[in-house]
Amino acid sequence: MWELAKTVISELDHTDTDYDLYEADLLNQDEVVHTALKEGTQVFVTGGGSAARFKRNYSLPLIEFRVRDIDYMVAIQHAKQLGYSKIGVVYHKDATIVPRLSMYEQLSETMVCPIVFDDVSDLKESIEKTDCEVVIGAAATIDLAITLNKPYVRLYAGEETIRDACLRARDLAIQLFETKRNKRIFKSVLYTAQLGIVITDKDGKIEFMNKTMEKYIQASAQDLQAMSVEELFPNLPYKKLMENEACSNDSYHLIANTMMRCVMEKIVVYGKNSGVIMSFHPNPHNLRRKGKSIKNPFPVYKLKNITAYSDSMKGLVDSCHSIIPVEEHTMILGEIGTAREEVAMCLHNASHRADKTCITIDLALVDDDNANKIFYGYIEKGCRIDGLLVDANGGSVILKNIEMASLRVQAILSNAIYHKQIFLPGMALPDIFDIVFYTVALPEEEQKIRPDLRQALSINQLQIPVLRQRIEDIVPLFMKYLISLTKSKKIQSVTEKMERLLVTYTWPGNVTELRTVSIKYVKMLEQSSYRTAEWRYECLIKSIGEKNIIEAIRSMYPYSDGAKAENNEQLRKRIEKVKDLLGYTNEKIADLLAVSRTTVWRIMKK
Repeated sequence: MWELAKTVISELDHTDTDYDLYEADLLNQDEVVHTALKEGTQVFVTGGGSAARFKRNYSLPLIEFRVRDIDYMVAIQHAKQLGYSKIGVVYHKDATIVPRLSMYEQLSETMVCPIVFDDVSDLKESIEKTDCEVVIGAAATIDLAITLNKPYVRLYAGEETIRDACLRARDLAIQLFETKRNKRIFKSVLYTAQLGIVITDKDGKIEFMNKTMEKYIQASAQDLQAMSVEELFPNLPYKKLMENEACSNDSYHLIANTMMRCVMEKIVVYGKNSGVIMSFHPNPHNLRRKGKSIKNPFPVYKLKNITAYSDSMKGLVDSCHSIIPVEEHTMILGEIGTAREEVAMCLHNASHRADKTCITIDLALVDDDNANKIFYGYIEKGCRIDGLLVDANGGSVILKNIEMASLRVQAILSNAIYHKQIFLPGMALPDIFDIVFYTVALPEEEQKIRPDLRQALSINQLQIPVLRQRIEDIVPLFMKYLISLTKSKKIQSVTEKMERLLVTYTWPGNVTELRTVSIKYVKMLEQSSYRTAEWRYECLIKSIGEKNIIEAIRSMYPYSDGAKAENNEQLRKRIEKVKDLLGYTNEKIADLLAVSRTTVWRIMKK
């Protein structure tokens, strides 16, 4: 049959289709299927017991050989010519086409007996015990007959049978390609449309939301999956539309503080309502009148915009530029608040994947029961809901809180990285993953990851310095935040005394704390009518917190309580720093440090 199949395939003149021929039986079927998938096979062709086993173990597209009655009769006649009068025909119990043995008996005037099997092990026993003089079957039957020294006749699928199967496989492959292409086009149109689009099920639950709509309401579709459209948009006439006979509604409503045109249309299938598709678009007249525009709520992070005056940050930026062309999984280590995620986004935006999706997955929120659905997706009501890894395919994924990921979640990630594909029930073809993972973690958290996954995620590794090691960057960063938060030149200006406070404080919360202090500082000054240098400095102290500043000074200049206070150099430096930054009196300093005012006076006199 191998040679016949090669001949048939060589005669097929289809420039748009490739036919790959594999020699397979029940024992090596899994290996052959895996090899074929790696080579890009879309449709499989086989028959008999091999087809039955394939359908039981896989959900891949399959075309079965239609072994015809004439094929069985040719084999029976050949056995009869060899002198056999009791012939056994072997076939699988789940065979799609069951041989018509009684008809074959009448036509051949020979006893024809069925040998039915469920598994290869059953088949061996059946062939061994049968009292038939010869067995007729496919490859697995012949191999076992040879092993048991049992006479056999090979059942061949004829030339027309093979040609018919190849043509049907080609038609199915073209159909699958067109279906997948149309699905990709439809999904791309929905996602990239300039209109905000929301689709609900028949119960009003949100099934789909495109990127434009996510930007309008500043929320992700994943966060809103359990919500109904009435909960999300209570001012829309959704309920009224569903209760009357109208098929659509076109009206204007206030959505996310912007007047939008909202068009709702029922999705009717076979006379039954199966959901609603809604489109949202800001009213252009309203926007012109109010002088507003839709802004992207998500900042775009670029390597060139990183504040890097310190040697440590210059080294980090150089390391980033060196690993960008490689595009391999990268572990980004650093303390909380050091802008690890922002660095990951910079790497994504500087790579060839910049125009693709970059999503952040907080593994602390992924529970074992829903892990497969969250990462790979699922089929519900005939509709496929893509998982996060499917959505991010072709782009990047930022993983955080990986130390809180369960072993099951880590196994899913490891499988996605090493095997780079997923195949779920109901899928026509497996999804092939092309994702770069950026993992942000504390240095000690890295060791809590299972070894194989840790190695896979750490092909590149970056260490983010803490802010207290970036003294040269603190003031420029603070000024950058002020410029982004306010247009007031007065508020944006930073005095020398403010600079001393900024570089003295240890910033345990790192860049995140500096950003928060900047916001507090600007809000405080914008609400005040005084913006003198002295008042701006007071506002900075309040924004950081006096207690936090004092604690930072204590950690910088520790001293032993057993030492004589007057001769303690560390205590003297602590007092000087408190006086310089906070302007405390000797009395207040004495109370703060639990020493006498005389001691403070003596120390300061030296």
